[in-house]
Amino acid sequence: MTSGKRIHVALVDPGLTEADVDVARANAMTNFNRMAEEVPLAIQQLEAGLENHIRQEKGSALRKLRRLYKEMEPVMAALAPYLACRPGCSGCCHYPIGVMPIEADLIASRTGKRLLTGGPGARTGTLVRQEDTPCPFLVDNQCSIYDDRPMACRKHVALTNTAYWCQPERANDHAFPMAGLSTLTAAFEYVIALDGRGMPRDIRDYFGHAPSTP
Repeated sequence: MTSGKRIHVALVDPGLTEADVDVARANAMTNFNRMAEEVPLAIQQLEAGLENHIRQEKGSALRKLRRLYKEMEPVMAALAPYLACRPGCSGCCHYPIGVMPIEADLIASRTGKRLLTGGPGARTGTLVRQEDTPCPFLVDNQCSIYDDRPMACRKHVALTNTAYWCQPERANDHAFPMAGLSTLTAAFEYVIALDGRGMPRDIRDYFGHAPSTP
């Protein structure tokens, strides 16, 4: 899950704002250290065994993907206290959101939303930035497909104390420490290879720009 190695940082005055990038980065490192030390061993072992569990799951790639999403839930719940991510925080829902074909199929089957065939990245598999365009499943500042959200959303976790640097207008200005979820990533890559279809496309290429309704 993480390296488990503690990285020492100076204490930060809690009155300082995370608009100061040094403060934000120090807070992120503090939260990284806390997470590495405090996440229960059982959760770390669960994450470490994810790839093997998914490989052993019987059935189709789609069945394995659903199993992976399910087994991720306690892992991500254990990380939640160390993250800036909260209900109603939707800055990242305005980013390019890479979705694999199998994930798009799952979303379509659960929402009744028909898949589109065109879009800026349809032929090349590139993620074309669509400025000021929220995810089509962002409704009232909440994710309307939270249980079926793609892996790109599940793995995007901010270790800062606030979502200041998650806002689209500044999200690419600086790099911050992130949670390492290498085994989870390996399990997902196994499912994608088993499915065998194409490259990721932006979620808007699959489902358009309007709020999603069946």
